[in-house]
Amino acid sequence: MLADADCTLTNAPTSTDGALEKATSALAVMTTFSKGFAPFQFFGSTLLFFISLSLCLYCIVLNAPRNIARTVSLLQEFIPIGALLTLMTANYILISDTAVPVTYLIGIIGFWCVFFCLGVMCADVRTALSVLVFFSAIYLVFVVGFFLDNGAMYIGDRFGDIFGIDELELSSGTKTIQLYQNVGYLVSVGAISFGAFANNFFTQRPLTATAIAISAALVLDVAVQARGAAIALVCATILMFESPLKQFWIRLSVICTFVLMVAVTLWARFPHDLGSSGFLSKILDELAQGRSDGRLFLFGAAIDRIVSDGVTFAIGRGLGMFPIDLGYQAPDWLIAPKAVSMYPHNVVIEAQYEMGILGTVLILYILLRPLVVFRGIPRDHDTKIIACIYVFYLVSSFFSGSLAYSYPLIFVLGMFWAKLSTPENLVSDPSDLATARRGTQCHTISAIGLGT
Repeated sequence: MLADADCTLTNAPTSTDGALEKATSALAVMTTFSKGFAPFQFFGSTLLFFISLSLCLYCIVLNAPRNIARTVSLLQEFIPIGALLTLMTANYILISDTAVPVTYLIGIIGFWCVFFCLGVMCADVRTALSVLVFFSAIYLVFVVGFFLDNGAMYIGDRFGDIFGIDELELSSGTKTIQLYQNVGYLVSVGAISFGAFANNFFTQRPLTATAIAISAALVLDVAVQARGAAIALVCATILMFESPLKQFWIRLSVICTFVLMVAVTLWARFPHDLGSSGFLSKILDELAQGRSDGRLFLFGAAIDRIVSDGVTFAIGRGLGMFPIDLGYQAPDWLIAPKAVSMYPHNVVIEAQYEMGILGTVLILYILLRPLVVFRGIPRDHDTKIIACIYVFYLVSSFFSGSLAYSYPLIFVLGMFWAKLSTPENLVSDPSDLATARRGTQCHTISAIGLGT
């Protein structure tokens, strides 16, 4: 059951293999989101992380032959990631040194490898997507319950403690319950994932059902003021509906539905003054004043240093040095009690600031290459859903991303590559299989013009 000459799995999974792949996929998603899924804080998110990771690894070992074949088919994709992690290590040793805890470096290397591999092992896409829909539904229960109890999502200018977990203290010294972006991300990803199952429940109008779910998620993003999630969801939606939107009436109905839902939401919440919208006022406030904790200030602080200092542009300031340069505490790894310090909120700017131009080239290559491959081969609906989720997290990484903490992005990157590496999963018409195999070619680097 290892890979054949085309680097694809030669045998269909047995019933046991299928059960193990379902369990592996579900546990992989739980592991990835154990720290970010707020209700897990009730039970101890770190403990749940290690339990789900251990069970997932056990399932992977039980299904070792197929998982080895899947990994072998993607060995090439580990090379640029390995190069980036090697650069991080050299950068830390030569520049950052004792200013940043070594656990920060260990965390980045370890969790990049863990989450990418978990994504690769996530063979049963439908199971993974169903878990994401389930997580999103749980969030909606908390959001609706809090709104019904309090009549608003914000208490004063603070996002409500909808999960009842009190404040979270970060290593930057900040105490926060401002989980509006977290809510926006999970609900948005759930709405995109729902698109994989729309055919099962709405056989006549699956695209319309998906459009309504995504529009509702977008309305919620606006209501909770999750700006990054809203922008990322719009970008993912464009990819999802690129073909149907070429049909005028479908395009018109989707646009009208979206505009109507947003307009009704804004009118109901802000009937007298739309300018009082927290969603809009936050954007306008940041544009006008450039708050010291705002995105534009952080982007500007990093870019100013990059363009004014040739050394920073060439080799970077050192891994984890951005918060220290701004006067915050040093960052630490994911499982530290207080892990997250300040960061540029853009993975490309962060790579350039801390690792120089080579870091920027590597991170762009890693993040954009799967989309280049995706655009050049036939694919099925599930593959497109995974691509949309990947685009969602990719765009989010330009507004709220961090090299150390954007592990859902790395997980979905692995999932995306695993799906792209199996041509049999990409097409519903067997006559297209040869085309798919030629398109993937085990993902040789010729996909972007670097092959033989």
